[in-house]
Amino acid sequence: MKEKLISRLKMLMEKNNMTAAELSRKSGIRASSISDYLTGKYEPKQDKIDRLAQALNVSPAWLMGYEHKRCIPSNIITPGAIPIPILGEICAGDGVYGEENFKGMFFIDQSVKADYCLIVHGDSMIDAGIYDGDIAFLQKDFELIDGEIYAVVFGAEDSATLKQLYRDGKTVILQPCNKEYKPIIVDYVDLYVVGLLVGVYHKID
Repeated sequence: MKEKLISRLKMLMEKNNMTAAELSRKSGIRASSISDYLTGKYEPKQDKIDRLAQALNVSPAWLMGYEHKRCIPSNIITPGAIPIPILGEICAGDGVYGEENFKGMFFIDQSVKADYCLIVHGDSMIDAGIYDGDIAFLQKDFELIDGEIYAVVFGAEDSATLKQLYRDGKTVILQPCNKEYKPIIVDYVDLYVVGLLVGVYHKID
């Protein structure tokens, strides 16, 4: 995402013949900070991305590297979009990465019954069509069903991961969808299910 943001920020500034000083005046962000973003020294936080996007007349999602869907004919009616909070990042690897912080809003079809979403890191769920950098949409109220994919937190260090879940007596099997990864077995009492996966948004490289 960082490389896409830098590339698109540079492209828009060149297209609009805009200097860092001019973008600073329009966005209210210091010119030195904008220069740091352009060189990759620092990555802008979500509130700065929102201000840059507004100043450049694009959406924050597009500036961050996500593609808009292709326009469809006007005679096709689509459901309205609703904002879903991006609440952080989650591992789809060995289950040791988890971060919680607000990263902005993602607008999505209201037919997707999600309460929040997380950015996926890792490749342990690629056979389920979930890839590194995807956005996973989660529902916080759900029924626990074997074989469904959940975001879970487990262990003394509160490791977080996205896996298929199977109950086995007093333990739970967290099953990856990639033959290169082994299942993770944890005690049921040490497991906290954060949400049920109800959708995934793929980036277009």
